[in-house]
Amino acid sequence: MSVTECEEAALALMFIYQDETAREAMRELRLRHAEPAEYVEALASFANPEVAPTIRREFLELPALTISVIMEAWHLADSNGKPFEVVSVRPERAIEFARTRRVRVAVEAESDVARVLISHVPTRHAAWYTPVSA
Repeated sequence: MSVTECEEAALALMFIYQDETAREAMRELRLRHAEPAEYVEALASFANPEVAPTIRREFLELPALTISVIMEAWHLADSNGKPFEVVSVRPERAIEFARTRRVRVAVEAESDVARVLISHVPTRHAAWYTPVSA
């Protein structure tokens, strides 16, 4: 089984969210109520240059709501000194996800970590689930 672009982007974010300079940039963006695309660009700017285009492509495909959920969950973790993760979860029934154009976003808060789980089939989203890049 190979690593998908979703998983590659999520792994890169794990390291970005551990970087104090990146976290400070995210805090500043949140304070000024930045647009979701600005968060995506900031995250990509802290990524390894080989992975930055993947982060842009993967996250700009998602709607503003999803980016906002990620950033609010990150803020909750950051405000409480907890680690934060974004995890790409392969849909159990990918064909059904693709057919129904389903996207699942879930927030988990445990005693030691907060995480956002995202399940989707890239490019197979409901037409009304407008991407940030639109």
